[in-house]
Amino acid sequence: MVIWQGDLIKLSGESEPNKQWLLIICDRQENIVYQAQSPQTDVNGTWLTEQLRQATQKVTPDKLQIFRPQITGLFGIATEALQIPLETTRRTPQLKSIVSSYFPNGNNGVSSTKSKLGLEKPVPQNLPEAIWGENWNFVSIEAGELIDFSEDRPLPFRDVSLSLADLNSKLEPQVKVPGIVIYGGRKSLILAQWMVKQRPVALNYIATEI
Repeated sequence: MVIWQGDLIKLSGESEPNKQWLLIICDRQENIVYQAQSPQTDVNGTWLTEQLRQATQKVTPDKLQIFRPQITGLFGIATEALQIPLETTRRTPQLKSIVSSYFPNGNNGVSSTKSKLGLEKPVPQNLPEAIWGENWNFVSIEAGELIDFSEDRPLPFRDVSLSLADLNSKLEPQVKVPGIVIYGGRKSLILAQWMVKQRPVALNYIATEI
């Protein structure tokens, strides 16, 4: 499967009327497949469609991944016109590495109240009670079993990231990888459906008074 990752970013260091936007498309081997630059006034769905058309003259990807919610609309127009499946996911380490190399100081034209790569950080919200599950357990599993532990089980949902498979190949088989097992009980199906839709990439602990 050919998977590309794309991003559209503002270049800093120029006055607002002359602001330039940079389109970057790479593959999962961290090779830049296509890039283009244009004044902000010209960047729209038509422009992006034409850039993707040029990028796919020789190869058409099976999927194009983006990680910024802010550019979903533009990429949605372009990928629909070219019939390329679009996926919004934060599991784009190759693309983020390339984007970060353009901004070694963490500045890519967005305010300091946003993350290094310009992702909005909304205020944390409580999880709906329907997906709490009955209990959560902190567990660890050996890296050698990380991908294969569920292969022989009749699971209706299974989602293993390709980046996780890459990471697994770089770890010693006996290395313990920490994680969480959520026992959903009668709400397991609802919880699994929510996980598939949200595609969480990490779990962070936030201390509160509760």
